[in-house]
Amino acid sequence: MESVLAQTLADFELIIVDDGSTDDTASVLARLDDRRVRTRRTANRGVSAARNAGLDMARGEFVAFLDADDLWEPQKLARQVAIMDSEPEVALCFTDLRRFSPADEMIERQFALVPELAAIPARPSRNGNGAVITGDAFAALAPLRQLPAWIQTSLLRASATANLRFPEDVRLAEDLHYIMRVYLRGQAAYISDALVAVRRHDQNSYRTHAEMLRPVIRVLEMLRSEPLGPLHRDALHLRTGRAWLDLAHFNFWDGSLLAAAAAYARAARFPGHRGNALLHLAVTPVLPALRKRLRPRGARPL
Repeated sequence: MESVLAQTLADFELIIVDDGSTDDTASVLARLDDRRVRTRRTANRGVSAARNAGLDMARGEFVAFLDADDLWEPQKLARQVAIMDSEPEVALCFTDLRRFSPADEMIERQFALVPELAAIPARPSRNGNGAVITGDAFAALAPLRQLPAWIQTSLLRASATANLRFPEDVRLAEDLHYIMRVYLRGQAAYISDALVAVRRHDQNSYRTHAEMLRPVIRVLEMLRSEPLGPLHRDALHLRTGRAWLDLAHFNFWDGSLLAAAAAYARAARFPGHRGNALLHLAVTPVLPALRKRLRPRGARPL
């Protein structure tokens, strides 16, 4: 909350949804003395319901999200609003982020994990503050293995995303489902500076690669019901096939060969990954004896 109230852009409302907390959140909120703060307490129904409650209360031209354990840099909103004001066709502006541990050690930056982002055609924003992706945002961003536009880093144009809500029956990867639908609502822009800090600890939702990929695959398959054009469907198929292929690889290196074979078979249904998946599926039965020799020490290759 302090990182929001410290923004150099002063014209905002801070909506705090207390999702049935059992700690001292209520007393902390009671001490806040700022007319921009609005609060709502709900029964504990999960992050999607909490975000939707905040969306229902929001009155601003733009919307941004921040989870309870993450931080914004002071210039985050000002720099994003400057781009959005100068680019009326942009529905989404996101920034890089840095991860940090409880000991405040710098761990890594998200854009370093998404080198493909730099190859996507883009132009300087009109205010010179960032880059605007020149092509279709969904076709450009949806196929990427790593998500460059995290909810915590994104500023959304409310008029473009007014009827979007988080899926309350989805407990993990709900943010991926939401943000990929935002890609369909207009152009996307980004700022290469890390203006958000995301805390990494043992209470984070994902602990293993398989735990991450299964819900990702579920929401990718949910997106097939969206009104997608041919370019969008191709992008979604590419991303979904890659997710199945990644899950197969992780299952194989973890020794779950039957699960790996099933995931390779699913990956083979998607163009762009069919040959790779079929090759791995064909050789899976003969690889167990060689697995220890093939596996790089300390690595789970993709």
